[in-house]
Amino acid sequence: MQSSRSQAHTAFWWCLLVGWAVCDLVTEAARSAFPEAMGVEFYSCTAMTGSVEEWRWAAQSALWQARNDLELARPVLLAGLAWLVVRRGRPAVHLWAAGGAAVMFLLPGLLAYAAEAVDPYPPDAYDCDFDPDTGFPWTGFALTMPPLALAVAAAWSGVRRDPLPRVPWRPVGAAVAVIAVLAGGVALAVRLTPAGPPSPPAVAKDGTPRHALVVTGVRLAVLDVERGEEVERLSAPDPRVYRFTAVARDTSPGRYYAAATDSGDGYGKSYLYRVTVDGDGSGEIRERVGPEVEGVITDLAVSPDGRIARWSVEVDEPGGTGTARLDLIDPRDPATAHRLRTGPASTFRDPGDTPGLYWADARTLGLTLTDTRTRVAEIDVDAPGAPHRDVLTPQVMGQISPLHLPDRAKLLVTHRPMAQAHHVALHDRATGEPTGVVYSPACGEVAATTLDPSGRHLLIGVRRTPGTTYSPGPHPPTCDQGPTHLLYRADLTTSTPAPTTPAPHTSPRLLGHPIRPTWQTEAPITDLAW
Repeated sequence: MQSSRSQAHTAFWWCLLVGWAVCDLVTEAARSAFPEAMGVEFYSCTAMTGSVEEWRWAAQSALWQARNDLELARPVLLAGLAWLVVRRGRPAVHLWAAGGAAVMFLLPGLLAYAAEAVDPYPPDAYDCDFDPDTGFPWTGFALTMPPLALAVAAAWSGVRRDPLPRVPWRPVGAAVAVIAVLAGGVALAVRLTPAGPPSPPAVAKDGTPRHALVVTGVRLAVLDVERGEEVERLSAPDPRVYRFTAVARDTSPGRYYAAATDSGDGYGKSYLYRVTVDGDGSGEIRERVGPEVEGVITDLAVSPDGRIARWSVEVDEPGGTGTARLDLIDPRDPATAHRLRTGPASTFRDPGDTPGLYWADARTLGLTLTDTRTRVAEIDVDAPGAPHRDVLTPQVMGQISPLHLPDRAKLLVTHRPMAQAHHVALHDRATGEPTGVVYSPACGEVAATTLDPSGRHLLIGVRRTPGTTYSPGPHPPTCDQGPTHLLYRADLTTSTPAPTTPAPHTSPRLLGHPIRPTWQTEAPITDLAW
């Protein structure tokens, strides 16, 4: 049996082990609750393929769940081992207990590596916002060295026969208490120290916002529109999030909403976050708005009074159309979402497409419907069950995405007809008839569009594949080598005389608005907010 002094030494080391496990849990909780204060940097990845083996999904989920459960139960299990060691002071008990403690600290890392080994997607199928080769695969195991050393010390103090010196409990306790108080005071002071007020959003020389938010690939970036360069890339706000899917401008300058998901194909959950951008282009992902939603949020629009229309698509099975939902979030009650419409995704849009949500006024929401035919319609969100009003129906089959102009008399509509060139056209809102073409790429497809708050300037994201022919006609141009994704800017306030013969794929006349390239990137431009 151990002497009382040896038991005191053993209990000391085991208390440190239990405390280490508790600190791990508290640190993880603090990192999740206060990522900015804890200096957390999140990275996001998305898988760029859709074929997976179901058993790998099940195995990976089980391994991650076992790892999380073990980390949660570890303090209780260690406390049980400590009680057993103190009660049964035989050497074999000390050795077995120390071995059990070592397993508890090593096993979570091994389970994580096993989960990565059975990943349903191959390594080259991921698109990440960091270089995986710069990671530190042994960091997790390195962090287990201190608790392993404590376990060895606890076993050594329990099995050795030499008399041990008395543990100076009072000085040690006093030192630990002083260090804890000082560390907590410093952390609290840093957290409570008010940061300087952010600079107001910058305005370009022509009066437009200097910065815009762009979803490029899986990432969210702040773009300097005036200089045509990326200012900052915003990290995912949550470690579960894989990619950003939609953005929208709020009613106040420099304020936006961004949707992010932990999956990419209609599975999983999606979340809506508030985003701010200050005068120097520094962006910040802020609090979550509204409840989480099953599936992927593919479109957002903010009304003049601040209400958020949210479009999401949930896929039930691979290749299925699933369910589309249209929700409304009131900023006065941001924790709830009111369902406006729901139905099969094919009734509205295919999964992954956007319905082109826009607000005609504070209570009239416009969107694209595809139940019987493709058309732009408007609904009164304050009159549940009221029939929608058709605004325009395209003459050519294909996808359309509308943008509402502030004068309410016209709509900007992106046409993506089948087997024909894409173009952005101006339509009369009363009759739905096209009045002219704002932009039609000679080579490429229109991927995303957005207006500045005044409605006088337009950003157009274009996707082009070198060697591909997009325009019809007897002598269509073929895309040459060059950037695959570009951003153009159109000035809707001025125009030059239109050519006497319009392009062969456009029946309305070309309006001749000046178009100039603004930015280019290697990742797809999927959504914009300016």
